[in-house]
Amino acid sequence: MLLFFLLISANIFACTCFHGKIEKRHYDSAELIIKGKVLKIAYSKISHEKIITFEVYKSYKGNSKGIIEIRTHRDGATCGLPVNNQDKWLLFVYKENNNYNVGLCGKNVRYNKRPSQDRKSRKMKRRKMKGYIQKIKEFRKLSITNS
Repeated sequence: MLLFFLLISANIFACTCFHGKIEKRHYDSAELIIKGKVLKIAYSKISHEKIITFEVYKSYKGNSKGIIEIRTHRDGATCGLPVNNQDKWLLFVYKENNNYNVGLCGKNVRYNKRPSQDRKSRKMKRRKMKGYIQKIKEFRKLSITNS
């Protein structure tokens, strides 16, 4: 019986995130900080990833313009970002193996209204995003000053 449970649990992943305030280290470690919309989602046949085609509206860090490709794990259990077509996001994007990546534990914020989302929850998300953008601008000024 123990062997059975060990074999089953070998393929189980878990993602645990600690969401707190945005800090300068989050700004510093991101390759890009961008705001925009998900245009398309594809699933890699080779790896367990979603490939997100993302239209960049505004770049707060990095020089990203137009349309870029971003990768994330397929689901939340493996720390994948739960994106849907036409979702609007503020994303903290990291570069790994020449690919742009995002994850569930990043400081990412969805800011469009979801069908099941109540008004209070949407208001909180928008307030969170505005607070993040304010902090990002402060961190950018600090980075320019210290350069």
